[in-house]
Amino acid sequence: MTSGIEPYLLKIGDGVRIEPEVALMTHDGAAWVFRHLAPDLQVYGPIVLEDNCLIGRGALLGPGIRIGRNSVIAPGSLVISDVPADSVAAGIPARAVSMLHADSKQETTVP
Repeated sequence: MTSGIEPYLLKIGDGVRIEPEVALMTHDGAAWVFRHLAPDLQVYGPIVLEDNCLIGRGALLGPGIRIGRNSVIAPGSLVISDVPADSVAAGIPARAVSMLHADSKQETTVP
C-alpha cells in the first residue's frame, strides 16, 4: 500500500483489509502544475474507510472520499467519489455495481 504524506488524513475502521499495490492518495500533486494559473489551488482531503471494507489489489483511492461499511472495492478500480455502505464498487471511475440488502442479506446488481 502506498499513501500520500499526510497519514493524519487516513481514517481506517475495524476489520478493513487492504490488498497489495493499493494507492491511498490524500492529495493530488498535479495541482502544482497549475500554480501559475490558480495560486490557491489545493486538491487534498481525507480518505475514510469504514468498518469491514475490502480494498482490492491495485485500487486507487483519491482524496476526499468515504468507503461505506461492509463494502468491497474491486481490484484495479479508481475511486474518486463516495461508495455507499453494503455495496460492491468497480470500474474507472468506480461506481456501485452491486448492493447487499441488510434485511434479506441478498445481493442486487445495479444497472
